[in-house]
Amino acid sequence: MVGPGLNCVDWTDRAGASHREHLAKECLYIWLVPGDFKPPFPHFPSEPWGGKQIYSSSTLRAYGYQSHHIADTNRMDTIMREATRISSPEIHISWSSWPRDIEASLKN
Repeated sequence: MVGPGLNCVDWTDRAGASHREHLAKECLYIWLVPGDFKPPFPHFPSEPWGGKQIYSSSTLRAYGYQSHHIADTNRMDTIMREATRISSPEIHISWSSWPRDIEASLKN
């Protein structure tokens, strides 16, 4: 689920100049799985399956992971070719109560 908020990508060019571009949108990954599902969580945070359990019952479990979605992939491809360093600061999600809200909606 992609939200309205922007997140940025910081990068350094070959001349050593730093840049910040708002190429990413806030994004939540939500998994709804059977209650007896045992996830093979990744060893590294960059792997696609991850997140925290936000709800559990005998029939259903919900997991959530906040990330960002690169909205301008053409620009990101250019940065990847030109950058000597790329990073992304902490991801900000405008829906700050999402774990609690999703849990509450599944309880009802």
